[in-house]
Amino acid sequence: MKLFVFLLGAVTALHAADISGKWTGSSEFVNRDGQVRSGPISMTLRQSGEEVTGTAGPSAERQQEIRKGKISGDRLTFEIQDGAGYATVELTAAEGSLRGQATFHRDYGVVTMKLELKRE
Repeated sequence: MKLFVFLLGAVTALHAADISGKWTGSSEFVNRDGQVRSGPISMTLRQSGEEVTGTAGPSAERQQEIRKGKISGDRLTFEIQDGAGYATVELTAAEGSLRGQATFHRDYGVVTMKLELKRE
């Protein structure tokens, strides 16, 4: 029984890797005119236990503070506030990458953006 508890703890520790650091990648979304657009994305994350803080945006120069950042297992969630509204972000950490989506809540509706990032 002690061996089982030890192995379970070791597997959990390996699975909950630290995501702190700089991440860059690409985003893709369909705009209001129906055109597919893509662009860069950049994040700097700091993880302390399950809490995640940092910044995210289209470039290193244009960043917004992350709010309500949390990681649970391999699932990262947070919010970003900007001048036009806010976005909820859901990413999955796997094999040195973060993949998922951001959902932007605007006065004209909701826009969903696919995200894929790699650690720098």
